[in-house]
Amino acid sequence: MKRYYYLISLAFGVLISSCLEEITLKGQQFKTQAVVIQGKLVKGSPASVEVTVRRIGDFNGFESDVHISGSIIKLLHQDGVSINLVENFSDQIYRAMIPENHPIFQVQTGVSYRVSAILPDGRHYESDWETLLAVPKIEEINYKKIQQTRLLEDNFIETADYIQYSINTNLINTENDKPRLRWEVSSVYRLTDDLQQTCYLREPIENYEVLLYNTEAFQLEYLDTFILGAVRFNYRFAEGYYLTVIQESLSKTSFIYWDNLRKIINRTGNMFDPQAGQIEGNWRNLENPDEEVFGFFYATEQDTMRLFIRPEELNSPRTLCPIEFPKDGYELCDNCLGVNGSTLQKPDFWIE
Repeated sequence: MKRYYYLISLAFGVLISSCLEEITLKGQQFKTQAVVIQGKLVKGSPASVEVTVRRIGDFNGFESDVHISGSIIKLLHQDGVSINLVENFSDQIYRAMIPENHPIFQVQTGVSYRVSAILPDGRHYESDWETLLAVPKIEEINYKKIQQTRLLEDNFIETADYIQYSINTNLINTENDKPRLRWEVSSVYRLTDDLQQTCYLREPIENYEVLLYNTEAFQLEYLDTFILGAVRFNYRFAEGYYLTVIQESLSKTSFIYWDNLRKIINRTGNMFDPQAGQIEGNWRNLENPDEEVFGFFYATEQDTMRLFIRPEELNSPRTLCPIEFPKDGYELCDNCLGVNGSTLQKPDFWIE
């Protein structure tokens, strides 16, 4: 029996070593409280694996999802060894960090991995095997100022300046393979508020769609000026701006998963529309193969590149603060720490 899950909301965070895609299911009717398991293994120094286990259904008259605590989660190696994940109660994620010199468990390209999840009620789930492929290296990030016209919610047409990002990258990895690719893009910008606090604010980049490239479909060895997204040109660039691009290698099955998500987003135009569609997962209940199990596990290697844009490169845009009258962004000037993703601590990578 095919295993499907309804994917309505997919939130991307800044991927530093590993960040799990958080899935929230809304607008669907479930006769039972089903299980959704999301997992991701990232090769690195150290490697990291994160898994969320949640139950979805009708809770007190409202459709929702809740964390399932007390599960036994293991990452399995094709050679038969395994490693346990530890539950983090603050963010409701099971995770493990695996050093390169781990005595029994090695995270390597060309090797297959899966996850085992035993719930407190005894139900035992396993994902399919996922092969970890080496990722090609990003060569360069580029940006340019463009004008873009958009239709707003009130049907008002707006034309404004944007900073558009693109990359140049090899498509062949160190093992002479051409894995399929996926990108995640985020930014950090600096802002000084009216209290003279200097904040660093993290936020995702508005992408045109799920960012994928199918190397199998094209006879190319190099990708030139691949557009990743755009940011409205404003105060974000007034005191320094860092762009982070993470490139992931995907197996064929992982690419199909992300590509199906892309098609759903493009068809509906809104990730939160109910009945958006179905995406096949790769989990199964070992004792009850007919149970629908929602979610996906995949393994990847990542390459990360950052670009610092100095204010003078863009003719020193006007700062937001001090502000003369209330408008969008006013709370930033009142207290820049009062918004999500803001901190006074300069990121380790922030070098001017």
